[in-house]
Amino acid sequence: LEERKAENELCCSAYRTKIQDLWERLQIPQEEREGLSEHMAKSKKRNMEALQAEVQRLDMLKMKSMHRFIEAIRAEIALFWERCFYSQEQCRAFVPYHDDNLTEELLNLHEAEVLTLKKYYEDHRELFEGVTRWQENWLLFLELDKKANDPSRFNNRGGNLLKEEKRRADLQKSLPKLEKSLKAQIDLWEQEHSREFQVNGQKFLEYVQLQWDLYHSEKEQEKLQRQMKKNKQMEAEMLYGTARTPTKRRMAATPTSGKVRKLNATPTLCTPISSTLSSGGTTNHSSVLRQPLSTSKGQGLQTPGQGKTPRALERNKENITRSLATYSEFARDLTKASKSTFKPGQLHSTFAQY
Repeated sequence: LEERKAENELCCSAYRTKIQDLWERLQIPQEEREGLSEHMAKSKKRNMEALQAEVQRLDMLKMKSMHRFIEAIRAEIALFWERCFYSQEQCRAFVPYHDDNLTEELLNLHEAEVLTLKKYYEDHRELFEGVTRWQENWLLFLELDKKANDPSRFNNRGGNLLKEEKRRADLQKSLPKLEKSLKAQIDLWEQEHSREFQVNGQKFLEYVQLQWDLYHSEKEQEKLQRQMKKNKQMEAEMLYGTARTPTKRRMAATPTSGKVRKLNATPTLCTPISSTLSSGGTTNHSSVLRQPLSTSKGQGLQTPGQGKTPRALERNKENITRSLATYSEFARDLTKASKSTFKPGQLHSTFAQY
């Protein structure tokens, strides 16, 4: 009796496994599945008969919808290929996957392939999950590294720039540690199975090293491009000079020098003119105020550079020259007068008036 009970349990378990797979592949609605919920939990004789009847029903549906069923099982095979990191050569080795003659025999080949892939994945789940984790971290590291070289990264909002930089630094440290841990697991697995553990058709560590080599190669290429751009810029500056920001040109007639401003703003000179009277040997001195040229014409003092033309500037230079010549004549006459006979008080009284 106990043996028969154990056989029933094994048979019901097999039925349940097959039913679950057929439900998923045939996309049986949940309402239909709930009708068999009692038999999916117990293993009595009547439960076993109900499970057997459900398997026969599902097999009939499978044969009627052969095309849809094979497409569903092929999608499952492709998923396990990706999880197990199959190479293209390994995928092409399963020839029935590309056969368009949809028969029951082709379906059986696909089901057998799924079972093989499931077992292979379960035997090496820890390794495959570790490799998957490394790939996810590696892609994230490349994405953050690309952002770090993007000029628009400085449009920082909410401290994202600092967070991304910290995350990138953490990944750069954690990736080599994860690689070291996977290497120890792979070495142990290869010793037990006497063959290489491959990812995408090559040894995992070789695959990892290739990814790092490509990364460093791209970095060197970017560095060379920046250096070449900098060298070209330096050559252009040496050849044509440094580009300057254009400024507003000044008017040619506008004096800007401080000396010119002082010259135009010099106060009016009072030039005493000495005249010697020949009668009685007496020397009389009279002083005449020499007005500036601008005021002599009835004009007020002008701001330097205001309303002057090149011709007016030329006349201004001539007037300055005349003023200097007049002062020289005054100094010469004064010297001559000092040598002649005169009363000292008379000269002093003349200057005191001014």
